[in-house]
Parts: sequence; C-alpha cells; structure tokens
Amino acid sequence: MWTGGLSRWVALHRQYQSVRSDGTVSEPVSEQTELAFKRISEILRLAGLSMSHLVEVVCYRVDVKNNLNQFIPVKSRYFQ
Repeated sequence: MWTGGLSRWVALHRQYQSVRSDGTVSEPVSEQTELAFKRISEILRLAGLSMSHLVEVVCYRVDVKNNLNQFIPVKSRYFQ
C-alpha cells in the first residue's frame, strides 16, 4: 500500500535541442549533450529539484558506434 504522497510533478517531454544561445547549432556530440543536460538541470532547479529526482531519461542517439565515447562522459557528470 502506498502511504507516501507526491508533492510535485515536473514532466519534461520534448526534444532539448543543441542550439547555442546565439542560434548556432553545436556540432560535437559532447557539446550537444552538455547543452541538453544543462537545460534540463536548470528547469529542474527552478522547480526546486535536481537531476537525482528524475525517474526516467530516454536519450536517442545517432551513430552510436562513433558518438558514444563523447556522450557517456558528459552524462556521467550529471547522473552519478
């Protein structure tokens, strides 16, 4: 039986694009990943939450064989 309560929900369900503040698109996967996680982290911070409050994160990647080595180190900094 559930005895706890949920004090708040924040649903993030869109693509967080890797567009820099000047409107240009970042090229390296590491920079794209950093921009996306920074944006998500800031949205959560404004809601009084952190990345540790996330229940599920789905990341779609292209050319995993060549890009995973850039993605994992950045993701590891945000999810420990």
